Amino acid sequence: MLKYFAIVLVFMQISYAEMLKVIDDISELPKEKNTLLMFSMQYCPYCNRQESSIIKRIKPKFTEVTYLKVMKGSKAFDQLIKTGNFGEVEYFPTTFILTVDPDGTIYVKYPFKGWQRSSAIIDILNNKEIMED
Repeated sequence: MLKYFAIVLVFMQISYAEMLKVIDDISELPKEKNTLLMFSMQYCPYCNRQESSIIKRIKPKFTEVTYLKVMKGSKAFDQLIKTGNFGEVEYFPTTFILTVDPDGTIYVKYPFKGWQRSSAIIDILNNKEIMED
């Protein structure tokens, strides 16, 4: 039984070895850089699936983009909602492609409500009209 538990523990560590960086404060958003920000919540299977898809299929292709995650109920979540740029985040995950000006103004380039296929996110990241300002 102990061996089985050890094998499961090792598998879980390998499975979750790479995760999106979780921000705790709005000041952690990078300035003047395209950012993919995923609103997530604990124990959400769709959030885990979206994060895995981003890490495996999107992040390697778009290395110039910053990838971050904010958790429901956190200080950063509340700060971001108060900016008014994100509306009501009702579905998890909800993902935004955004930029932040040097003065801290957030510009949402594209919102994705709910779980998305990686191909849908890739299509937007490849769209020069949306990604270049």
